[in-house]
Amino acid sequence: MPVHAATDSGHLTHSIFALERVLAVEPDNLLARAEIARVYLMLGEVRTSQQEFETVSKSADLVADFGKGTVVLNMDMTVNGNNYVTTDLPMSLGSPDVFTFSGSGSTISPACVSSCFTNVEGFFAGDDASHAGLGYKTDISGTDYINGAAAFKKD
Repeated sequence: MPVHAATDSGHLTHSIFALERVLAVEPDNLLARAEIARVYLMLGEVRTSQQEFETVSKSADLVADFGKGTVVLNMDMTVNGNNYVTTDLPMSLGSPDVFTFSGSGSTISPACVSSCFTNVEGFFAGDDASHAGLGYKTDISGTDYINGAAAFKKD
């Protein structure tokens, strides 16, 4: 039974077991970490849920200039006590009728083995591109990665 199906059907313990297995293999999987925090909260395990959410803390902003066809990402995330900062990651817009963007650039952290590198792919949606979503993958060692997603709403 997939994790979301288990969670949605009330089999929260099954969800916890499945997510623990994912996190045992991929401890920096932010999506699994956020999902296990949500399930712990549903179980009433507030303290454990809060600890998991704190492990996944991040902040980001996305700036698009449709006239120039550019998008810039600034992202700061903390994973397992290590801070990773991506500043002014440049991306280019896809064709005007598709509203996608992608790009890659360096990420800075004392935890990086040699250098960290982040790849991003995203899209705009809604009236006047009022919303954006993106997925990212940060290579922190050549064999370890931080995978995640973010959503944005225009102010």
